[in-house]
Amino acid sequence: MSEEKQKYIRTITGKITKEEILKKINENNTLSKKNFPKITTLPFEHIIQNLCNYLNQIPNIEPKENITLSNYSNIISHPFSIFQNLYLDADVALASNELNYLKQFNTNLICDVTNSNNGQNKEKLKEISNLSNIEICFGYSIDIEKIRDLKKYSNDIQYEIIYGFDNLIPSFIGEEIIQSKFPSSEYEEKVYEMILNDIVNQYNIPIIFKLNGEQKFYDTNTILKWVKTKKIENKKKIVFSISISDYDDDNLDKIRLLCNDLLLNDYSLILSTYDCDVSKNKNEEKLDLYFNKSKAKFINSILIENRKFIQNIMLSNNINFLKFN
Repeated sequence: MSEEKQKYIRTITGKITKEEILKKINENNTLSKKNFPKITTLPFEHIIQNLCNYLNQIPNIEPKENITLSNYSNIISHPFSIFQNLYLDADVALASNELNYLKQFNTNLICDVTNSNNGQNKEKLKEISNLSNIEICFGYSIDIEKIRDLKKYSNDIQYEIIYGFDNLIPSFIGEEIIQSKFPSSEYEEKVYEMILNDIVNQYNIPIIFKLNGEQKFYDTNTILKWVKTKKIENKKKIVFSISISDYDDDNLDKIRLLCNDLLLNDYSLILSTYDCDVSKNKNEEKLDLYFNKSKAKFINSILIENRKFIQNIMLSNNINFLKFN
């Protein structure tokens, strides 16, 4: 089964082989750069997203107002304070047009990790994929609070992994955002044990765990301790995503140790350098608004130190917020 699944990639428009992606690049990417890989994949992105659940109201800003010159500085400092900056799935045509810029870098495959809590919209993703002619993979979202019967839920996931929902078949499980202590309850542990046994092991489907940098660092690696106790047939299918910009410089040595530990145990790793909190960079030049150079150098050092595990490492943009023009 695993060998058969390696022959194609599941995308939102159907199954596609590596050869078919290369053919699309040759036919459509007239601006492609010769010094880039034949296929560039973005493994951890949010093409469209609805973060309105995370609204954080502050004085002097009405959440329903539009972004203007008068409130611009306040919103840069408090990006969660206004709906317009959190609701990013309204304009399919704009998203499709922006993805077209990626073709010059041979990007023809994007993994959208937006889950149901953050406004996953599979129908719009399919429309964007068709308009931009870029393949998009999406994930199956786990909503533990709605699970009542583990056996039935396992059957439901397996059905969707095989047949999809409205012919839309997920490519992976997640993203699963890990908050503080993991597992947070005995029931949560049972759910994820079922996912690993019934889905990841049986169907060779990856699961993506996003380590939440907003929590204290020593809490975020409890998921690693837990996974190490489980029998995983293909450890590369356990993917840990770390946004380096979530951590201050004092914690980078701990991040380095965690990355080394993950790779030594043959798990996969997604690293991102872009800073989603625009307030941290408000005094920098526009070109550097979302890019942290020191963190990028840190990631380069991780790549060099772990070059023998390079096939287990992926790099991400991980931009979530509206760019201010």
